[in-house]
Amino acid sequence: MLTRGILTAVSVSLAWILLHLLAMHIRPARNHFNAMLANYLLSLPLVFLVYRWFPLPAEAATADPGSFGLGLFHAYLLHLLLFFQYVEFFYHVERSVTVRFLVMILLARNRTAHPADIQQDYSLEDMITRRLADLEQNRFIEKRDGRWHNRAKGVLVTLVTAVALWFFRSKPQSERL
Repeated sequence: MLTRGILTAVSVSLAWILLHLLAMHIRPARNHFNAMLANYLLSLPLVFLVYRWFPLPAEAATADPGSFGLGLFHAYLLHLLLFFQYVEFFYHVERSVTVRFLVMILLARNRTAHPADIQQDYSLEDMITRRLADLEQNRFIEKRDGRWHNRAKGVLVTLVTAVALWFFRSKPQSERL
């Protein structure tokens, strides 16, 4: 039943992730995390259906009745872990900056690139300008008298992040490098 749970979780996770990516390509969401969470929640009933109706023939004949629940638990647990993995990937790898760096290295001669080559093709000033524009558009910050100020939403996110970092004894991204 463990194998059935793993196969169920992987197949349902791949299905919802591919559908999510397709939906984001057709009509990008304003809040990607909410869209990911909604799609994940919609996929939860599919875990049960796939697990229930697509058993492995060899397991179905020899499985005891109590193992159904344990296998289903494994399917839901792995499905949740794959969701967390996808969110982590989306926020740390799929960012346009990271993908752009990876593509630049891939297309470079001998598939290697010197940091100076990357800096020449990628403007830090443009990146900062775009990030500030996004933060302003999403109402995290506002510009007054030529300076950036946190709005209530920005203060709240900053405080929640600081408390989470302290609680989990985690380091900010700048200190992890």
